Amino acid sequence: GQHAPRASLMAVHDSTLIALWNAMQLDVGIVFPTYAALTAIELYQHNTTKEWVVEVQVDHSPVHFRNHKHAIRAPFAHVEAIVHAFLKKEKATKKRSVEEDGDVEKEGAEGAAVKKAKVADQGSQNE
Repeated sequence: GQHAPRASLMAVHDSTLIALWNAMQLDVGIVFPTYAALTAIELYQHNTTKEWVVEVQVDHSPVHFRNHKHAIRAPFAHVEAIVHAFLKKEKATKKRSVEEDGDVEKEGAEGAAVKKAKVADQGSQNE
């Protein structure tokens, strides 16, 4: 049967839109979102193959994915691959950060004291 379109509206900052466009690897060019800019992510299912596809529009204009320029609609699997790569990179970054924090602890109390002193010195210079 036919389903009525569903909509979700959210208001976000322009920098959040830019981050979303980059994370989704959208080919929007070098642009800054205007006030009340619209980014629509639409999900469609093919009638016969039942394959899910995604279409993204920025201010009512269709936008290609960077590695999928041959068609406006990209298979959902393409978007899943982008998300998995993004999350994998995020996880690796967090892991490195935790490992670096562990290195500070390995330096011992002296190393930590020196780092705290440097921060305190910088704070007093700004006053």
